[in-house]
Amino acid sequence: MRAGRDGGGAVRAVQKVRHRRADVDEVLAYHRVLDRMDAHVYDAGHFLLETHAAECATLMRSFVLDNM
Repeated sequence: MRAGRDGGGAVRAVQKVRHRRADVDEVLAYHRVLDRMDAHVYDAGHFLLETHAAECATLMRSFVLDNM
């Protein structure tokens, strides 16, 4: 991954979490390594885009526009 402390690009993660502390720990691990990390964690299953489409679309669109 070309992001982090070497001045690489920004990273945005949209992560689904379903009652597992390990999932949240994984997101926090990325925060420790990447200085330009923007994470959004949802309590959702495999159908994240079906259940949270508007929020995810807004996040993805703003990420693309901010990093063009």
